[in-house]
Amino acid sequence: FEEEQIFPSILEKATVNEIKLIEDLRQEHINVLKKLDQFKEVSSECSPESDSKQIDTAINFSREILQIINDHAYKEDIKLFPLLKKYGLDLKQ
Repeated sequence: FEEEQIFPSILEKATVNEIKLIEDLRQEHINVLKKLDQFKEVSSECSPESDSKQIDTAINFSREILQIINDHAYKEDIKLFPLLKKYGLDLKQ
């Protein structure tokens, strides 16, 4: 939704700093998807018989992904979504 509607709508009117914000958010989307793929691979190797190192690796990946997503959502809430109001954009149409 962001990639198809929010970003293009804002980019039509964005300042240089706002363009940089959107570029950063797009890169974060790419990075989190890569991390999720890595997590799927790591977690698929885990089983009840896994050693503690494998389990710790999977747990650390999940924590890292949650932190990345939380930070990203915060950035959207604080920096991106206010731009919709600033530019009078209503994406519910």
